[in-house]
Amino acid sequence: MDEQTFELSLDPVLGAAAQARQATRRWLAGSTMSGALVDDLELVISELVTNAVVHAQTPLRLLVRFDGHRVVAEVFDADAHPPRPARPVDDVGGIGLLLVDRLSDRWGSEPMRNGKRVWAELSEDH
Repeated sequence: MDEQTFELSLDPVLGAAAQARQATRRWLAGSTMSGALVDDLELVISELVTNAVVHAQTPLRLLVRFDGHRVVAEVFDADAHPPRPARPVDDVGGIGLLLVDRLSDRWGSEPMRNGKRVWAELSEDH
């Protein structure tokens, strides 16, 4: 199966994560991706986008690639600082990257010329 890609530009606003989830779900309608993987992907995308909105506070871009078995979600923003680990569990919020770590096969970040890329890879086998 050929790889399918989806791209969405987002402003750093409160509703960006919801917009990203809804647009991704529409894009995946009719795909071969299992419902469980779609749910996990939506949560991972929500956390990556929210992290970018809260910490980078710059326009961002979501790129999702699906090859029929594995999906990679990437968020690009203009802040060069790597994502921070979660705050202590008793704080409100701050557990997004722990969820990303739990739901994805692997994830990471890398500096880019004009900011950074934070990505997560999920598969049907996870």
